[in-house]
This record gives sequence, C-alpha cells and structure tokens, in this order.
Amino acid sequence: MFSFLFVFCSVKRKKKSRNERLVWERFPLSEEIESFQGKLDFAYGDLKELVDTLFRAREVVNTCMEGVSWFQKPILTREIQRIVNDMLKFSRTELPWTMVVYDLLGFDYPLMELKKKLRDDSVGCLVVCAPPALLLHNGFKDLTFTNDSQAANCLRKLLEELKGNGESLLKTFQINLQDYKILVTSQFEFPSFGPTYHLKPLEHQDAKNLLIQLASPLPHHTNPYEFKDLLQKTLKRCNGLPLVIEVVGVSLKGRGLHLWKDQVESWSEGKTILERPQPSFNALEPHLKECFMDMGSFLEDQKIRASVIIDLWVELYGTSSSSIVYMKYLNDLASQNLLKLIPLGRSEQEDGFYNGHLVTQHDVLRELAIHQSRLESVLETKRLKLEIIKNKFPELYSNLRQPINARLLSIATDNLFSSSWIEMDCPNVEALILNLSSSDYALPSFIAGMKKLKVLTIANHGVSLAKITNFSCLSSLPNLKRIRFEKASVTLLDLPQLRLGSLEKISFVMCSFGEVFYDRVDVDISKALPSLQEIEIDYCYDLDEVLYWISQVVSLKKLSVTNCYKLSRLPNDIDNLSKLEVLRLLELREPISNSILSD
Repeated sequence: MFSFLFVFCSVKRKKKSRNERLVWERFPLSEEIESFQGKLDFAYGDLKELVDTLFRAREVVNTCMEGVSWFQKPILTREIQRIVNDMLKFSRTELPWTMVVYDLLGFDYPLMELKKKLRDDSVGCLVVCAPPALLLHNGFKDLTFTNDSQAANCLRKLLEELKGNGESLLKTFQINLQDYKILVTSQFEFPSFGPTYHLKPLEHQDAKNLLIQLASPLPHHTNPYEFKDLLQKTLKRCNGLPLVIEVVGVSLKGRGLHLWKDQVESWSEGKTILERPQPSFNALEPHLKECFMDMGSFLEDQKIRASVIIDLWVELYGTSSSSIVYMKYLNDLASQNLLKLIPLGRSEQEDGFYNGHLVTQHDVLRELAIHQSRLESVLETKRLKLEIIKNKFPELYSNLRQPINARLLSIATDNLFSSSWIEMDCPNVEALILNLSSSDYALPSFIAGMKKLKVLTIANHGVSLAKITNFSCLSSLPNLKRIRFEKASVTLLDLPQLRLGSLEKISFVMCSFGEVFYDRVDVDISKALPSLQEIEIDYCYDLDEVLYWISQVVSLKKLSVTNCYKLSRLPNDIDNLSKLEVLRLLELREPISNSILSD
C-alpha cells in the first residue's frame, strides 16, 4: 500500500508509458477491493475510505498522462498532497486493524460482520461463541507447563472456574454507557447477557491455505496426485477447526511424504488429535460427560434426529420421564460447542416430538468421545462400538468367551454383510444401535439374551430399503420399551405377533410397509401391546392408510403421522382410542377424512 505514496508524488517525473503501466497494474487493486466489499456491506466497509482515495489518485494520474497546463500544476500539487495525507492517516489508524483482519485466513468476513454488529447502537453486549480455543484467560497469569498432562489439568481447572462463575461475573459488567460496549469470547453461550455471534469453521479453501501455510515447506519430488489425496484426507479430519489445523500443520512442517502417510494411517487406526477439546470435556458435569461419550456410538458424519438421542437417554439415565430434560442436555452440549444442533425449520417443540432438529458432531469431537470410552477395558466398558467389514468381526470379539458388561452397544455393518453373526453374551445391554447398509438384514439371534434391553434403533444407511428379518429374537425381551426403524421394509403384522408387553414407543422413519392386508388376524392387540403409548410415522411415502391395528391399541396416548404424502384416511374405528392425548398430522398432501378430526 505504501507504494502508492511514491506513485502519487513522482507521477509528473515519469514518462507516459511508465504512467500507463502504473495505472493499469496498480489501480486494479481498488476495483478488487470494491468488488470484495460489495459482497459484505460496502456502507460499513473498513476499506471504503482507502478505495475513495485510490479513485482520486487515479484521476490525478489520468490528468497527468493527458498533459498538465501551467495553471493546473498548483491545483494538482495540492490534491496530491491531500491524497498523501489521507494515505498517511489511513496507514496510522485503519491499516493496523485492516492488516489483522486480512492476515487471518478465513476470518475476514466474520470479523467484518462482528465489527458491523458492534457498530449497531442497539447492541450493548455481544458474545462471540466458537469451538474450544482457550489458551489464556484475561485476569489470569500466563501459564507455562512442563508437560501435556499438567497443561490439561490447569486448563480443566480454569474452565471449571469460568463455567461456574462466568455468568455472574458478566452480569457485573452489564451496564449501559454511551460509546461503551462489551465483547465476550467464549466457548459457552450466555443468552441472558447478550446476543451470540457464532464463528463457523473455516471453509475448505481457507482451511487448505492455512494447512499449507503451517506445514510448509511441503514434501518435494513426490507424486502430486498422491500428495493431493493425503492433503484432502488431512483436511477432512481437521473439519475446518483452526486449532486442529494448527496442531496437524505444525507437526507436519517440512516433513517428508512418508510422515504424511503415517499421520493419515494413524487416524484409520483410531489415533486422534485430542489435545485441544480434552479440557472442555473435563469441565463438563458428570451427567453431560456420560451423554457426550454416548455420541461416539453413532456413525461418522451422521446427521441424527434429536428424538433418537433423547429416546436413548430417557431409558439409559431415567432421571426424568420428560424428554424436555434431555433436550436440555443436547442444548447444553451444543452451547459448549461439543456438538451442533441444526433446526429443520419446524416450530413445534412439544414434549416428546423433537424431529425438528438434527444433531451433528465434528469428527475430532466424536473421536474424543470414543477415546474416553476406550479408557475402560473391553469387558468393563459402559459403551461398546463394533464395526464389521464384509463378514469379518474384530478379532478380539471373535474369540471372546466372557460376557460383555456394556450398557450401550453399537454395531455397524457394510453393504456386503450377509448377516453371518457370531455369538455374543451381552446380558447388561440396555440400548442397542444397529447401523446397516445391506438390502437384506437378519437381526442377530444373540439379542434374545439381552434381557435388560430397553431401546432398539435399526438404521439403514444404504441406497435401498432394507428388508428386516428374524424379529422373533425380540419376543423374549421383557424390558424392551422403544423400537425405531429407519429406511426399512417392515411387515405390518410382525410387531403385534411378537407380544412385546413392555413396548411403549415405536417409530417408523422412511419405511415401507408393502401391501397392506386388512384381514384381521387372531391377535388381541390390547394384550399383545398392552403398554404402547406412542407411535411415530414420518416420511413413509407409500403409506395410504394408517396401520389398521393402531385403533386397537387402547393404551395409545400419542400418534404422530408426518410427511406421509399418500395418506388420505385414518381407520374408521380410531375413535376407540379413548386415552389419545396428542394426534399430529402434518405435511400430508391428501385431505384426511375421519370423524375424530372434527371432535
């Protein structure tokens, strides 16, 4: 930028060809700045004054190129001096801030947006919230550590102190003074203090630039395609988190290609970058630690309905029968940036219906949850996660002859799995998550031995619907309360015939029921499903009529049918449900006809 000062002062001494080169090579910068500012909010742009000055300078240069008469010289001299003074003023006042803004990769737009919000007269207090990035807290001494363990302990104590006293401390500063604003940066939200501005992870290109900058010099004399593949895998693991990128980039700085390979391979073996988020986990309250570790039971990059997690926690922890409590747990973890809640645009948030939110989690945080669970031995761990490739079970479990103590068991299989199960003894499992990808899937027979099982989630992540078989293994489970099917082909008569006496809730999401037969079977539904209180049906496209036996579930209190576009009528005798408290019929293209709707 300072090169412009020389151009302005010496323009009269340059030849026309030199002037032309200066105009066309130098001044396009002003157009680039103007274009960039237009994407933000040019009226609030920090560079508007600079752009105006550059345009004035261009006019002077153009005038000089065309020839200057004797009476124009003093006018142009004064204008050049004003331009020089304006540039000096900018360099002394705005330039330091601007350089900070544009030297931080990926934070140019967020910082300009933040400054815009601070200029808003209606905002007196603003909280900037982002994933854990705590290195030093204002008011505390600059800490030095002799080892990683000591650093983790000190940061944990600091986070615990801030978590407990942060809100009350902020309230002491919540005063209204003219030209006085408070900006708080924290991994926690403080809604009672002021609005929150969330910093998002870096975009792919910014993350790539930052990683390359930190890891340079990059490996030489390597296959460019191989290095590009390693770079992409590394970026995927970093998930746009600047501190994770910093850890990885510094560790790979100037290293050879073989060390890049070793780093990527170590992730596939379960090794993770846990130094940064570990203190945040340590600062959690005990019940939130348990909930956070449960998140490691879901698939990588999985978008999970909030209701799936809440059903899990209701049965595992049972401190309250109200799902509102467990939705609060999700919000608590989200407010500390340990997971992310994504609203789907639905406004309803009544107790028991939380399909309006998706839950996601960065891979680094998910791996932290898995790592914490693995600190316990296989036989004693509360959570066990199995991944089966083709039909090959992990060797440790193939030869296991002792019972597994886990309360939460998660099993993931790929599209080549042929349901060739080994025998497993899991007498203490209370929640079972089956993630599958094949079109035919037989439930494992060892489920029959899970006498404490309360929650069963069967989620298909394959391309086509999965036909589920071997339901008979569920018939001997005295405590099974919740079953959830996702993207499955289910026969309507299977469940009533199982006679699940404790079943309280069943969910069908993106399921197909095939041809519906309305011939009554010799099953007394009120006795086969005596405890069923809630049925949830969502995105079941081929459903044109609600399951006929639902009208015989006299214990039913909640019936939710949403996004079933072919549904046109309810069973004629649905008004037999005298205990029904909630009937939700949303996003149905066909009009529903039934007398109960007019009651």
